[in-house]
Amino acid sequence: MPVPPLGTTATVVRGDGARLDTAVTAVVNHLDLVDRACSRFREDSELVALNRSEGRTTAVSPLLWEAVGVALRVKRIVKVMSLVNSSPDFT
Repeated sequence: MPVPPLGTTATVVRGDGARLDTAVTAVVNHLDLVDRACSRFREDSELVALNRSEGRTTAVSPLLWEAVGVALRVKRIVKVMSLVNSSPDFT
């Protein structure tokens, strides 16, 4: 069953079809929490509020904290991968 989260789509599939409505509701609710925490397009999101804090100490939810941590880890991995891929020793 398609679900429209974060400006894209997601599909919820259950092998036996049991409790599909419950699974869809859980996915929609979780993605709504992610959107409220992490959207840079929602004026009421935590991320927008954090950006407005301009370096002041600001409390954030565990969800936003985790998302920022994942984003920073991915950034480091991509940087390392680009260095490895551009090195003549690794081609």
